[in-house]
Amino acid sequence: MSLSTHGRRFLLVDCNEQNKNLQTALSLLRQIDFRCAKIVAVGGGICCDMAGFVGGLLDAEIVMVPTTLLAAVDAGIGGKTGVNHAIAGKNQIGLFASIKAVVLISDLFKTLTPELVQEGLGEIIKHSWLAGKFENWKSAIDKLLEEPVTKTLSDPDVVQLMEENINFKSTVVQADPREKNIRVMLNLAHTVAHLLESLTLEISKNEAQQFIPSHGQAVSLGLWSLLESGLLHNPPDGLKPLLQRVIQAAGLDFPICPITGFRGHAMQILIQDKKNTQQNAGIGEQRVRCVLPNYGCLATIPHSLGIESFVSANTAELLPDELIDHLLGTGLFT
Repeated sequence: MSLSTHGRRFLLVDCNEQNKNLQTALSLLRQIDFRCAKIVAVGGGICCDMAGFVGGLLDAEIVMVPTTLLAAVDAGIGGKTGVNHAIAGKNQIGLFASIKAVVLISDLFKTLTPELVQEGLGEIIKHSWLAGKFENWKSAIDKLLEEPVTKTLSDPDVVQLMEENINFKSTVVQADPREKNIRVMLNLAHTVAHLLESLTLEISKNEAQQFIPSHGQAVSLGLWSLLESGLLHNPPDGLKPLLQRVIQAAGLDFPICPITGFRGHAMQILIQDKKNTQQNAGIGEQRVRCVLPNYGCLATIPHSLGIESFVSANTAELLPDELIDHLLGTGLFT
């Protein structure tokens, strides 16, 4: 739907994972003058992704106005955008866009449901792991789980939590805008999260799967599974129980989806993951690049001379079968 006023065009988009694709991007491009100088995205994570992708193609100035917690602390920052492809998978077609500004309007967050607030907690807990800030942020995260949204989002501790998350990701992005090294750490839990999102979506087409997790839910589940499997070591006290509370608050029941009968498809999703580095490996030799950082690895941004060894120390190359076997042991899949 398109509305025009005073030379500005307003495009309303039904933002969901099914519509986050090239067809939607092309539809938007047909409605936008190629000389468009500025695009303002007002919405959640998928809206920010789509607007950033289209704006990047047009080389337009992009302003993000995130309306969800997840978009505010993650998707609206950094300019890494992407759309899904039916065969290649989630976020496989994308670009790095230049974001002019991120505008936070506090009144917008007061309209969020508890469910939408909880969807942003996985990314916040992920940031707390990377920044070594879990102990500092735990009380504010507790408030987001326990208290009414209208009260919580004006709480000074919660406001500070959001500001520190935004500043943390912005610092990482500024140090590595094209994700050549340390920004890779922001993909913590995302290999499993994207597997969950893609696999449940595919299975749902045959009606064998009813529940498809949102991206925020999938990140929480992915982080929890890495801890439960032992792939991620030495969490600070209270982190894993807090993740379990986030998962329970979202009403997520284990197992989330079957994988045994869809193992071949799951392996293909993992092999096609865009974070993988062994693009030319032979059949049976492809490995999955899994981000498995030490707690607090980005408390201080590493010096450029040590970045290569830093990335190697905080990632692992796993066989797809190996990763699936680890995940089966967590109860996340059957």
